[in-house]
Amino acid sequence: MCGRIDIDGERLSHDLSEMLGFDFHVETNNDLRPTQSIQTLFSGQQGFEQMDASWGIKPTWSKQLLINAKAETDDQKLTFKQAFRERRCIVPCSGWYEWRNEGGPRKQKYHFQH
Repeated sequence: MCGRIDIDGERLSHDLSEMLGFDFHVETNNDLRPTQSIQTLFSGQQGFEQMDASWGIKPTWSKQLLINAKAETDDQKLTFKQAFRERRCIVPCSGWYEWRNEGGPRKQKYHFQH
């Protein structure tokens, strides 16, 4: 997972509603951060359904929120294994941010989008 993502609510709501055939609604948030509410899609009995979730994973044994999982090992690590197999979802977003240390006191934020 990326730490922060960009949500263009108007565009995503329109495009996904049209594509999926039901009224999908997402709020604009150009800097969605871990622990904040995010609208996701999951496969339900009627096809795709919308569900609000919290951004990040908080295992009972951890003191902090986890926001990164490696695709190469998420089906093997105990932290992600069950969720990977049984509770997957799609997180629609317009873009995401990555950070790079450029030698200064603060990291530089870079925005990526399709």
